Amino acid sequence: MGNGSGVSRGDRNRNARLARLRVLVPAANAIVGIDLADRKQMVVVTDHDSKVLARKTFRCRAWDLGAAFQFKPAKSPVGFQIDGAYLQNKFDESVTLTSGKAEWWFGTGDIVFWFPVAAETRVRPYILGGGGVYNYKIKPSGTSSSTSETKFGINVGAGFDFDFQSNVGIFLEGRFHNVFIQGSDAKFIPVNVGIRFHTK
Repeated sequence: MGNGSGVSRGDRNRNARLARLRVLVPAANAIVGIDLADRKQMVVVTDHDSKVLARKTFRCRAWDLGAAFQFKPAKSPVGFQIDGAYLQNKFDESVTLTSGKAEWWFGTGDIVFWFPVAAETRVRPYILGGGGVYNYKIKPSGTSSSTSETKFGINVGAGFDFDFQSNVGIFLEGRFHNVFIQGSDAKFIPVNVGIRFHTK
């Protein structure tokens, strides 16, 4: 038996989701899509008809390692975090006209806000923001020379804590870093997964 309207339930659900998206993102605004693949990353700006307005491609491989300490009063949704990290990314001549790697050492201090959730909920979303000190070293391939500087920067981000025991959990967090470098600020967005230990 055919559908008299010619519109399936899946079509109606898709149209409803698009309508909700239009409320959140008005048609006058652009949409930015970010693809963080392993070897090639891409940022694409489109309109609401998926027409590409701008595209930027990067080719680099990055990883980082860090540690953090958080303090949060038991009955407060606001806490404080200090952390340090080492980050390395490799770049090639297809984007920067040279190849090599960049190394970053940085330490930040952030205010953290955890959104209120039910006591039995194991997933706790949060946002954070603050500033820090960043040291970076650029090492082009084929030469022993390098460039190193230490600068101030700011960062904002969001994440989720997943508590699977009373004192142990994992977290997923993404942060935007903006380092104040003369001529052109350095910007990067590491996305991290790690283990968090809680003390009472």
